[in-house]
Amino acid sequence: MALVLLSVGCAKDSERAASAREALPSDVLAGVLRASPLPPVPTDPTNAFADDPRAAHFGRVLFYDERFSANGEISCATCHDPDLAWADGSVTAAGLSSFGLHTPSLWNVAHNRWFFWDGRADTLWSQAVEPWEHPNEMGGDRVSFVRLLAADEELSGLYTELFGPLPDAQGWPAAAKPVSGGGSHPMQMAWDEMTEESQEAATRVIVNLAKSVAAFERLIVTSETAFDRYVRGLRGGDPEDLSALGPEELHGMELFFSDARCHLCHHGPFFTDLEFHDVRLPYETGADGEPIREMGRWDGIQAVLKSPLNSDGVYSDSPAGEGEGGPVISGSAHGHLEYLLRSTHTKGEFKTPGLRNVGKTAPYTHRGIYESLEQVIVHYSELADAPPKRHKDVEEILVPVHLTEVEVAALAAFLRSLDSPVAGPELRALNVD
Repeated sequence: MALVLLSVGCAKDSERAASAREALPSDVLAGVLRASPLPPVPTDPTNAFADDPRAAHFGRVLFYDERFSANGEISCATCHDPDLAWADGSVTAAGLSSFGLHTPSLWNVAHNRWFFWDGRADTLWSQAVEPWEHPNEMGGDRVSFVRLLAADEELSGLYTELFGPLPDAQGWPAAAKPVSGGGSHPMQMAWDEMTEESQEAATRVIVNLAKSVAAFERLIVTSETAFDRYVRGLRGGDPEDLSALGPEELHGMELFFSDARCHLCHHGPFFTDLEFHDVRLPYETGADGEPIREMGRWDGIQAVLKSPLNSDGVYSDSPAGEGEGGPVISGSAHGHLEYLLRSTHTKGEFKTPGLRNVGKTAPYTHRGIYESLEQVIVHYSELADAPPKRHKDVEEILVPVHLTEVEVAALAAFLRSLDSPVAGPELRALNVD
């Protein structure tokens, strides 16, 4: 009897799932099913410590340590706060000073193909180096980091367990680092006084630290959302799963994957194509009243190709994906830098952000100019504040679709169905009361 009831229940679930799928337009259904569930975190052959629990623990310690900044008051968590969806809630980020860009969230960052808004880094660990040393962010330097590690018993113990002994910094300057275009910069001059062997040793230390932070950040993964439960219902027919989205959210979902055209750039499990586009934001103006033309991807391509820390460089544990298994970073640029094309069309292009937990990461865009999801939707619905197209043969992804107020509200409701709970205690700072 129990087997009969189970069989009947399964049949009903199957019928419910089929009925729910048939109720959706075929193009919408295809997009929805591709967007859930999340795939596993991909491997990263450029980082031999990417999945080492000891490295993740060390990276967690480093992520919250304010001593790796010039003023001893800024950590990675200052701009990537777990209580603020791994962002900072500000219009633009501010470390030692403001630098005009909105802080992107770290949710699901291990799946990214490129890092920073302009894609100037191609691995998670190479991205981690820049904030530590950037003069507007944390303002640290790799020689001071070696000295800090050596002076701290806990840090030096964690480091040596993973990477072996620290280099002997005797005879090194008090602080030094390479500075872009900084031939006469004091830090660059101090760096130039070091031997090549010492420079390589100091760089290897900061790379090892960055690979540990990357191992920790790979754990920052969104959990199940209302949208995921609904998609599970489309497959399995469980009535509770199918009811995870209400009528307004379902209306927004259909718009998202059809007439509103959001899915053209925001698709797949992370709701991003992992690429770059001219996002048609209104120009900022300079002191002279003239519009400031942002270069975006144009500058990012040049930076990643020139970087000694890119995935093809000597600090990669598998340059260009060579070695056992080959390039396996999901959707990654790894091993494909040679194919990057720096054309005029890349001027003013910025990375498509993922939309999971987007309801928690206001304000929006790379300059943080919209305070709410509704404002972003209206911008892309009307393009009323968009500047002229930069190129005559520009891509025609963004076109006015003139959504109604009801449709704007429905889209915003759907986007909020992509939110999941905040980070758990296992990702927060250690030894915090």
